[in-house]
Amino acid sequence: MVPSLSPAQPAATPTRPLAVVVDPLSTGAALAGEFRRRGWRCVAVASIPWIADVVQADDFEEVLVDAPGTGLRERIRALAPDAVVPGAEFGVLLAEELARQQGLPVNLDLPGDPRRDKSTMLERLREQGVRAAAGRTVRSVDELDRWLSEWGRYPVVIKPARSAGSDGAQVCESREQALAAFETVAGQRNSLDLRNDGAVAMEYLDGQQFYANAVSIDGEHLVHEVWRVDVDNVDGNPLYDRDVSLAADDPLLGRLIAYTREVLTALGITDGASHSEIRMQGEQPVLVETGARLKGTSYLPAHHAVSGAHQVELLVERYAAPADFRARLAEPYRAATSCSCVALRVPRPSVVTAEGVAALAALPTAVGGPGLGLRAGQRVRQTTDLYTMPGRIYLVADDLSAIEADYRRIREIEQSLLYRPATPLEQRRWAAEERARWVAVRVRALPSWTARKVRERRARD
Repeated sequence: MVPSLSPAQPAATPTRPLAVVVDPLSTGAALAGEFRRRGWRCVAVASIPWIADVVQADDFEEVLVDAPGTGLRERIRALAPDAVVPGAEFGVLLAEELARQQGLPVNLDLPGDPRRDKSTMLERLREQGVRAAAGRTVRSVDELDRWLSEWGRYPVVIKPARSAGSDGAQVCESREQALAAFETVAGQRNSLDLRNDGAVAMEYLDGQQFYANAVSIDGEHLVHEVWRVDVDNVDGNPLYDRDVSLAADDPLLGRLIAYTREVLTALGITDGASHSEIRMQGEQPVLVETGARLKGTSYLPAHHAVSGAHQVELLVERYAAPADFRARLAEPYRAATSCSCVALRVPRPSVVTAEGVAALAALPTAVGGPGLGLRAGQRVRQTTDLYTMPGRIYLVADDLSAIEADYRRIREIEQSLLYRPATPLEQRRWAAEERARWVAVRVRALPSWTARKVRERRARD
């Protein structure tokens, strides 16, 4: 039985503690309710102006924006918060800046930004004696060509240095593919609305992929859940298949938890949530990348059913009840039931059918996830990466065979029922609407971009 998330309960006094959540998006949107349930007040900060338009404003006392003339840092000083946390990857750097300004618990201030820049992340691990993949940032075709000659083997991965998910990542089987991939990444804006300064050229890790979620306090790390990640390589693009929760007796669990702790310590993650993607290379875990924030796109009741406490609960407990959180550090890893998170895929631009929606809803072990929220008539793009995936469905049961049966049934429903191919006219109309949306996003982001340039110029001067 999957529990419901606890409803937020307002506190009675105006002097209760205050949390600032920077960019409460995706999983981070649940932070306000969990802080309120603990008796805290919440203020939201948008690191980019457009984020303020999509924040659930009713969850917060105020929604502040990091833009020229807003006096954000002075306002945060006046509020004197008791915690500042990022709600999504967008907000990691600003949340750390504001927490450091206030003298609050925050990750170590390290040179080169190794918690955001993937090349610097790998260098930092190697410097700290932690096993890491080979790779570095290349800013020109000539630099990439030299690295490919030095590395001397394929496949390799080309991806943005500062982005999230599988955005822009390409697996390249030859020099020609790698150079072409570089041209599609370098200089382009990525999913975090940052312009890519070159790209990361990286060793391809071909072992089984996993992810580990953790919450840290004063440099001690609670790795509370580890999941196997099944990924297919389709035309050079990594496409998610499903995530499967690891049982407490899994033979790889101890190695993955120990390695995750080494990585977090090396990257200076001392306080707050983290999400680490790892591959096994032979008998050894090797990091793909770590984000100093909550795992995105999580259906929290399913994670709670597996681990006894999901990452949002644990992150809030770290600040609201640190003694209770510390007590968890000595507890054994818990896996109370089994769960599989299945990524839906769309083979071509399509329209969702009523028959397919009904078939998904009838799956015996399906408990939630955006995939169960698809609507008849909804348009869906061809799935090429994490951001074009139409949703995930969480399957929870004590019986693994029941989960496997529903996983196979999902793939059958996708093939035969769920999608109707879009007509050429529908595709042209959708493309025009998509271009208009991106123009609007860029216009709204301009003030934040200008502010960053002003701060960089002041720092140089």
